[in-house]
Amino acid sequence: MNRAASPGRAPATGLLHFLLFLALAGPVRDPLAAAEDGGACARRPVLLLHGHYYTKASLTVLRDRFIRDGWPADRVIVLDLPVTACTHEWALILSKAVEKAARRSGCEKVDVVGHSRGGIAARDHIRTLGGGRRVAHLVTLGTPHHGTWSSRGCPGCGCREMRPGSDYLKRLNAGGETPGPTEYTSICSRQDGVVPARSSWLKGARNVEMRGVTHTDLLRSRRVYEEIKAGLL
Repeated sequence: MNRAASPGRAPATGLLHFLLFLALAGPVRDPLAAAEDGGACARRPVLLLHGHYYTKASLTVLRDRFIRDGWPADRVIVLDLPVTACTHEWALILSKAVEKAARRSGCEKVDVVGHSRGGIAARDHIRTLGGGRRVAHLVTLGTPHHGTWSSRGCPGCGCREMRPGSDYLKRLNAGGETPGPTEYTSICSRQDGVVPARSSWLKGARNVEMRGVTHTDLLRSRRVYEEIKAGLL
């Protein structure tokens, strides 16, 4: 004999079905985070910053190596930075580029490689503009984190900021040099010729000291490139 369902039990049954649906569906995820977990961002966007008196052309060898090693060409982004601008202006340009790269790629985070002054700008972006939420790894190459006297001979805001003891570097290094959650690698060379190796060392970073590599060679050396990849993967 068939028995009709009690009207009073229908709401409970509906609630049970709803709870079962939620359990099977799982928590609502940020689509950027989901893409990251799913492997679509195994090669997240990498943004390359040149140094003072350099241009984006100086990053061609580095860019091409990333592409040959599996980074999609549209995810290797070379910035063109105005040499006359102060370093915080470089950081603002980087900030916009980071957000654009994350949006276009669907990746929650990006990586950044900065040569010389470009590395300072990247740290400024992380420290003062909230870049830590987007930058997974930062690799700096011959960056004068604690200044270089070679900047005495050039005019302009950027050069003044790179001098040892400048107010800009004091602010940048105050309260911890490597704020998280970004992971840091600083690559330097005893034969840099422009930036002393000791100036490039960052407290809390993976510091790598090379031999026989000049300031410009940091952008072209295969050995340096392998250390860059080690800092990103």
